[in-house]
Amino acid sequence: MYQLVSPETQKWIVLGVLIGVFALVLYRKVPIYILSLAGAAILVVLGIVHPGTALSQYINWDVLALYLGYGMLSVALQESNLPNLSLIHI
Repeated sequence: MYQLVSPETQKWIVLGVLIGVFALVLYRKVPIYILSLAGAAILVVLGIVHPGTALSQYINWDVLALYLGYGMLSVALQESNLPNLSLIHI
């Protein structure tokens, strides 16, 4: 694995990226997915996290599948007009 900075400096870089991304998330002007991908890209480019390790160990694919399923379900419910029909009957 390539390393551009020392392990001690890596800790401070990770902390800085975390604080920066978190501050921008709270600012709410930039979409969260862009911020998280940019933070991850910074850590990969600086050699703090190896790209293969990031894809195989640090991504929780089960959570991503849940997000995908939730998104598909919400689109299907919205297009079927089921929430409006249930409100009419209530």
